[in-house]
Amino acid sequence: MIQNVGNDLIMLGETPEKRENYLQTVCVAWNIACLPENTRETNITKFVTEFQVMNQCSEENTRNFEHSVRLVIEEKLRLYPYVFIEVIASSLMEIGGKNQIKILSRKMK
Repeated sequence: MIQNVGNDLIMLGETPEKRENYLQTVCVAWNIACLPENTRETNITKFVTEFQVMNQCSEENTRNFEHSVRLVIEEKLRLYPYVFIEVIASSLMEIGGKNQIKILSRKMK
């Protein structure tokens, strides 16, 4: 499911390490999408602000990042509106030239 909602973003990474970073972003966006609708905006803002501070990036890069997060959230809600599974951990490994994604998750309460 994670690949279905975020593969385009994940594949922007030019190296396995960068793809894993994008995977982490997809997983956070997935988790935000699983939150009650009235708390999503606050959590998006918090995530984007943390990204900007940690990466010391420009306003344009921050806007692009936020746009990507929102696209993943929209796709999750479109494809899996009734799935409420929290991603706890994820990893991406390249094996035989192919990406293998592992996800640890649990049902949300």
